[in-house]
Amino acid sequence: MNMKNLKYYLDLNYDIIIKKMIDGDDVSYKAFTRELNQDAFYGIGSTPKEAIESFNEVKEELFEYYFDNGDEIPEPNIVDNNLPSGKFIIRTTPFIHKMLNEQAKENNVSLNLYINTVLASVSGKNEVINILKEMIAPFQKLWFERENYKFFEVNKEENQKDVTDEKISGYAKVS
Repeated sequence: MNMKNLKYYLDLNYDIIIKKMIDGDDVSYKAFTRELNQDAFYGIGSTPKEAIESFNEVKEELFEYYFDNGDEIPEPNIVDNNLPSGKFIIRTTPFIHKMLNEQAKENNVSLNLYINTVLASVSGKNEVINILKEMIAPFQKLWFERENYKFFEVNKEENQKDVTDEKISGYAKVS
């Protein structure tokens, strides 16, 4: 249950954007914020100050209406200046690169957007490692078999105290 009152929402500080609008000889300013629908939450004035004052009046009226009707009121997005850039390089096999390219094309998106969507869908979950292991396992198996490794599995013995699994499994080179 939401325990925030109307004053909480009215006291939130949004980054206000001022846009100069020119229509012939008329100049006006529009004040809005990215978090709120700029088609509904905006103020207009003949100066930037008037536009901000108008925006705050509209915000107060609409927040009161939204709050009374139980509608969601978006909170400001706080920018953390300590965040990484959002860019990183990843090395992968040509085969995986090709698969990702094909999947991006099938979805009619760029490779960057596709990979970003995949990462976002599993972000913060331990499942990422499991998904990657599942994706790599068939290729790993093929490589081990090609290099003459054989899969083995043995039951845990009494004297193997440092082994937590009941069974030990892996690949061993066959001479």
